[in-house]
Amino acid sequence: MLLQKCENVKQLRQDNFSPGKGNALQVCFAAMFGMDIASVPNFIEDDNGYESGIRAFLESEVNEHKYTMKKVSPPVFDTDKSENLPKLCILRGKSPRGNHAHVVVAESLGGDQFKFVMDPHPDNTFLDTAEPFGWAMVFEVQDL
Repeated sequence: MLLQKCENVKQLRQDNFSPGKGNALQVCFAAMFGMDIASVPNFIEDDNGYESGIRAFLESEVNEHKYTMKKVSPPVFDTDKSENLPKLCILRGKSPRGNHAHVVVAESLGGDQFKFVMDPHPDNTFLDTAEPFGWAMVFEVQDL
């Protein structure tokens, strides 16, 4: 499992659109790490919550590079430290298809600016940019 560069992110599509149980987060995670969707759990269905599910998955033996997850809310990154910007993240915002949340893979450009990289929804409309984004989830290699 290795975090991909922006230009190498797999273009994958979700296949579960059930409210509150869809697999957009699972697909974004798989795309970011170059994995097959079937090898990543649907974190939304985790009884302890999606963050707990992601942390447990990152602690598993699948994660040979020992990544940690950090959720930044609101998703604003310090532009004075641009060399330290997390380049790739999972970005949560309002879906353009209705009054519900959605996640996509994005590249942090600093501050509150993002470039969309991969939308797991087949219509590829990403997020509603008229609404503020909710959070960004970044992954970093643990200091061992």
